[in-house]
Parts: sequence; structure tokens; C-alpha cells
Amino acid sequence: MPRRYHKGSSDWISTMSFFGVSLYACLKAFENWDDGNLIRSLLLFAGSAMCLLGCFRYPIARFFDEIKKRKQ
Repeated sequence: MPRRYHKGSSDWISTMSFFGVSLYACLKAFENWDDGNLIRSLLLFAGSAMCLLGCFRYPIARFFDEIKKRKQ
């Protein structure tokens, strides 16, 4: 079975990196929105959302494992 928990410091570092990039991309998206660059801001919002999902990759995997287990 694949890992579903943070085991070492490298997992925590990558999680915090995902969160930091997500926050930065969201702030840049708002900045571009104010400047009138709508397409760039929407792409940055999408990237920010993907990084936020990457930050929560272990809880998401556990959630889907639980759904799969309940179906069986």
C-alpha cells in the first residue's frame, strides 16, 4: 500500500513548499487582476488551486481510500 502519511522531514518540506507557492501565486493573481491581465490572473488562480491540492495530497488520498474501502 502506498504511503498516506508524512513520514519524514522531506514530506513536510514539500508540503510547505506547495503551500508557499500556492499563496504566492494567489497574491500575484490578485495583482494581475488589478492590472487588467485577466487571462494571466485566471491561470495563476488555477495554478494556485493545483498547488493547494498538492499541499493536501495525503489527506485527499486517505479520503479516497476511505471511500474505496466503504464501497467494498
